[in-house]
Amino acid sequence: ELGKIRGGKSVSKRDRERAVALYKNEITFNDQAFAELRKELEELDLWKDTMVIVTADHGNADQMVQIDKKTGGFVEDDRGRRVPMTAHTLNPVPCWIWAPTVQSSWTLTDLEPRRLSNLATTALALMGYAAPDALDPPLIRPA
Repeated sequence: ELGKIRGGKSVSKRDRERAVALYKNEITFNDQAFAELRKELEELDLWKDTMVIVTADHGNADQMVQIDKKTGGFVEDDRGRRVPMTAHTLNPVPCWIWAPTVQSSWTLTDLEPRRLSNLATTALALMGYAAPDALDPPLIRPA
């Protein structure tokens, strides 16, 4: 529930409305930027031959402060301030692939965990190239 955060503390109506507005603004900005890119590619007659991979990095927006695993409350420093979360969480992020020139069928692998580092080899696989052994494996395999 957006109205409460871990530890049972309430979020004010003003803060909740601001968070929702910021989220909507980010989505709108990115939608408009992608629309401009697509329009330009279509005008250059390149869209039908262009592979696009869109993913996201939640940038710790999903967890901005450390949570005490035992109590579920916030970790605080010696002055009572919440301690920032500096490590990435393992929460999933979306990934969308547009590959109109790919002729074969693909399916997701059972790979766990799936990481951002798997996208480079996924793009290589879709283009018909083998991934170097030093890289993480692709997220897909031929169906």
